[in-house]
Amino acid sequence: MQQNIEFERCIDFLVRMIDKYGEEVLRELEEEKQNKEEKETAVPEIQNVNQTVAFFMYF
Repeated sequence: MQQNIEFERCIDFLVRMIDKYGEEVLRELEEEKQNKEEKETAVPEIQNVNQTVAFFMYF
């Protein structure tokens, strides 16, 4: 019985936190995902520039 009461309190707390901060957390996760994707797409461009520079320095 006591465990059920504590479990219900825990669930109530989690629900309140999700209601209060859920949208903010989702927004931050989406921003992090976009930043990661932008970095991943930018890296090959930098590598291509480095390879081109190295090629011209060789000649």
